[in-house]
Amino acid sequence: MAASALSIADGEIAARQMRRFVNESIFHASVKLGGTRFSRRDFLCECGDLECSETVSMLLGDFAQSSSVGAFTAHA
Repeated sequence: MAASALSIADGEIAARQMRRFVNESIFHASVKLGGTRFSRRDFLCECGDLECSETVSMLLGDFAQSSSVGAFTAHA
């Protein structure tokens, strides 16, 4: 039973890391295309739910201030 719980936890961590990578790509592409810290973009929810496809709308400046994986979630 512990092995399956570990696999679920590993999947959640991997999902958060993958979504952070995508969000950082969105951020860098937005800045490269002329976005400012006041430009609003949609980022992927960084929860650990493998089924989640929600987005979080935020200013580029707010995203830039956070470096924590899993920092942005669309729900509690």
